[in-house]
Amino acid sequence: MLEKGFLRDRTRSEPKHKRSRTTSMVTNTTLYLGVIILIASLIYMIVNLDRAEAILEIWIIFMMAGLFLVVVSHLLKWVLK
Repeated sequence: MLEKGFLRDRTRSEPKHKRSRTTSMVTNTTLYLGVIILIASLIYMIVNLDRAEAILEIWIIFMMAGLFLVVVSHLLKWVLK
């Protein structure tokens, strides 16, 4: 078919699951928000080493929220690639 010219002028089609700009912005925003929460909670833990109850009450909750946002952003990138 290439000799008869059928495949020479053929253009490549777009991939079926092309990530849109809004999807890219959402995944990047959740990733950056999760990283900011993780860094802020680590700084909070370092500053308040003398308050062990604060680590259990506040720090673990923020760490889990930050990790959740990072995992969700990676899952969105993986599913929508």
